[in-house]
This record gives sequence, structure tokens and C-alpha cells, in this order.
Amino acid sequence: MKLRAFILLTIASAAFSLPLAAQTYTFQTILECNSLTAFPVAMNGSGVVVGSAHNIFGPGAGMIYYNGTCQTYDEAVFYGVSDTDWLLESPLAFSVGNTYFLAEPGGKPAALPTYPGAQGTDYCCMDTAAGVLAGNYYTTGGGPIGCLYQNGTFTSLPWSDASGSPSYMYTITALNNTGITVGNYEGAEQLGFVYAKGKMTLLSYPGATYTYFYGINDYGVIVGSYNVKATGVSNLFLYSLATAKWTNLDFPYPYDNMTPVGISNAGVIALQYSASGGMAIATPPSK
Repeated sequence: MKLRAFILLTIASAAFSLPLAAQTYTFQTILECNSLTAFPVAMNGSGVVVGSAHNIFGPGAGMIYYNGTCQTYDEAVFYGVSDTDWLLESPLAFSVGNTYFLAEPGGKPAALPTYPGAQGTDYCCMDTAAGVLAGNYYTTGGGPIGCLYQNGTFTSLPWSDASGSPSYMYTITALNNTGITVGNYEGAEQLGFVYAKGKMTLLSYPGATYTYFYGINDYGVIVGSYNVKATGVSNLFLYSLATAKWTNLDFPYPYDNMTPVGISNAGVIALQYSASGGMAIATPPSK
């Protein structure tokens, strides 16, 4: 593979501020990569998108997309990419068995451990500045449950009440290169969360019934989606940690129903086109 070649618990008061108006984005749709259906999974700060490319029989290859070029790789599927192009991957021969490897650009992949006592651990992202990996593990009773891995030690995010009952859980979806983790809280409510320096903050898009966080760039801009159950209104949003401001992206159909997989440092958003695959790239206006 030559990626470089082609390439506790706080409800923040900011959660109740009114969303800002969005600027106009341009969209590019990429349904296939080398004649295989594209399935994007993650995006790094430079705008590199990774995932898999499928045919009707299942995963056929790993996928890497950057700057208008899409390549496939026969040896592994990809689940994450760091800002320094480290890849989280699973060899195609083991891609069903929660077997994850960390691949340094140009180096030999190294096998990653499973959370102690867990049935499996799915890794999603990496902060290469601090050497922290993030992902989610599965217990006999369920999951996924978010966890961090650094210097041989796992740290689990909270997932139960004082009695040990699995009454709520935090699922990690992204980690930027400044050590900020984001994801989703599932309990009495569906909220997004930010976890940084040992502090957990829950956030809800103003007026929404469901809030989902999917990606964060190195500037602390989160991309997610919201849904208002009473009206059926849904769309994508940005949330800035620096300004504590929400922005309703107000994407037109069909992009309003797509799932974001990441946001670059330039504000470009990668989207999964549908559950059946495909990818869209949403680019903000130039400054």
C-alpha cells in the first residue's frame, strides 16, 4: 500500500444556542471505486477518505480516496486513517473476526489487542501526536462500548450505572489529533458527546430529539446529524468547540439524509451515500 503515493457528565449551556445559517456547499458523488461499490468509513484532517469497496458477494478490497482519485487495495479493508496516514485495517482474510492491525506508511502492519475480557474490539481512529487509539469493544451482554488505548493500557468510557446495570453507553466515532474524542451517548436520550482531558460533555442540537456526532477535525469542528421526531425534520450540522456555536448545514436532498463519516481541516465533509454504498464529498465555499 502506498497511501502517500497518491496522496462527570455535563450538559453544556451552548447546547441551547440558536444554529447559525449555513453557506452553500458543492457536492461530488462517487458511487464506485475501480468498478466496485464504495463504502467510506473515515476521513482524516488532510481529506483522505478510507473504507472498503464491495461487490455483490461482499468486501472485495480496501478503498482510499484523495483529491479526486480513488484506489483499491486487495490485501485489507480500512476502518480509520490518522492525520499522518497511519491506517487502521483488517486483512481481508480476517475481516469478519474483529482482527485489527495498525499500518504505518511504508511499514509492516502490527496486530492490535482486544479489550481485556471483551468479545472483540473495533478500532476507528488514532491521535498520532499522543499515540492514542480509540475504538469500541463488545461484551457478552452487548456493546459497543467506547475505549481508548495508549502505551499498552485500555481505558473504558462509562457504560453502566452504580449497580453495574448497562443503562447507558458511549460509542466513539472519531478522535482528532489534539486528543478530543467524540461519539454518541445512548440512554434516556440520544446525544452527542465530547470527551477531552477526562471530562465528558453531552450536547444536543437545539430542538432535536436525536443528535449524532460522527467526526471532528483538528480545529474542533464536529460534523453530525439531528432529527426532530415530532416533525420528522432532519439534516446535518456543524458544531464548533471553539465558539460553542451550531451551524445547520441545511443540505438539499438527497444529501440531507446521508451519514457523514468525517470532516477535514479545510471543512470538507465525506458522506456515505446510502446503506447500499456510494460516497459524496461536500465542499464548503472557498474563503
